[in-house]
Amino acid sequence: MRSGSRGRSRLRLGERGLLEPPSPPKRRLLPRAQLLPLLLLALAVGSALYTIWSGWHRGTEELPVGRELRAPVIGSLSEAQLRRVIGQLDPQRLWSNYLRPLLVVRTPGSPGSLQVRKFLEATLRTLTAGWHVELDPFTASTPLGLLNFGNVVATLDRGAARHLTLACHYDSKFFPPSSAPFVGATDSAVPCALLLELAQALDLELSRAKEQAAPVTLQLLFLDGEEALKEWGPNDSLYGSRHLAQVMESAPHSPGPTRIQAIELLVLLDLLGAPHPTFYSHFPRTARWFHRLRSIGKGHGRGRYYLGCRRAGRRWDAHVFLRSPLSFLSTSTVSKERGPKHKMIPQQSNVNKHRGCGVRQPWVPTLPLPLTSCVNLDNWLHLSEPQFLSVKWAQW
Repeated sequence: MRSGSRGRSRLRLGERGLLEPPSPPKRRLLPRAQLLPLLLLALAVGSALYTIWSGWHRGTEELPVGRELRAPVIGSLSEAQLRRVIGQLDPQRLWSNYLRPLLVVRTPGSPGSLQVRKFLEATLRTLTAGWHVELDPFTASTPLGLLNFGNVVATLDRGAARHLTLACHYDSKFFPPSSAPFVGATDSAVPCALLLELAQALDLELSRAKEQAAPVTLQLLFLDGEEALKEWGPNDSLYGSRHLAQVMESAPHSPGPTRIQAIELLVLLDLLGAPHPTFYSHFPRTARWFHRLRSIGKGHGRGRYYLGCRRAGRRWDAHVFLRSPLSFLSTSTVSKERGPKHKMIPQQSNVNKHRGCGVRQPWVPTLPLPLTSCVNLDNWLHLSEPQFLSVKWAQW
């Protein structure tokens, strides 16, 4: 990423108390009409999850891990089911309760990072579904010296054989102290807030799924240290995902052999919220899921955001997990204004004006509907091999 944008010296946002949201601006940040589309991103994932568990009871035999996929079985939600799920999402709650507290400087090892980590843990523990929340703390050598990192892993039902894993990174890009504060709303506070809102909105449904011992459970990963601290490279980036992948590769899980192989689909959300996004299919193995997203998007007037295939460039968090026999679908965005080689780095004026770093939501209805439909429980019960459905962005 490029260096931060210029601006006048001001109190660093990371010094604010996390559980005390930033003071509201004089005018409303985003009209409710704009917030609704943002929620729809969560809805795509949400409806997908809802279907997953609502259909699990049809029953299928447990299939051994490591075999090839059968013919794809992709279900969908009815219009009534989609409306029901959408009705449970609260745009104002997403913005006020979940996004605002994340809009602080949260570089690895900083007070803001620790505050955000505690906020994520506390929020997940308050849900009635009874998530098992784990912290994966570690210390790593970086260009800035030894730094403390910590991934947050939330698993709905630890006893489930297979996991549908949704992931995002919560750290913000490091800039020199002389730079204006960078809070990384699209990169990646918005994805984190979407996952929290999704878990809250589907709290009752997830509780029922857990009580019924569904064979596929939901898992949320909030990864630390995705951003490079000096220059992007194999040793200066993806600190959290590299460490967590090693931990999961060695941790046993029934029916086994390891926790990383329990993941059937990894959905990585990143760079969401900028205007005019475009999504590409990066991996042949998950192209069918991408085309499913695009077909659903077309049905709701959002198909133009989903383009064709594109070779994956730089490594993302999900790439770290690809050493295992897993698949992932990438759904991240490329801003048409900035081009595919640049992350959407909001201007400081946007940060000051909106405190949301240029977040825009007209496009979001695209993601929620597709993801909800393609990630349903029936699909996963017909899988004989774990898959990573990774939601990523096409760039770099």
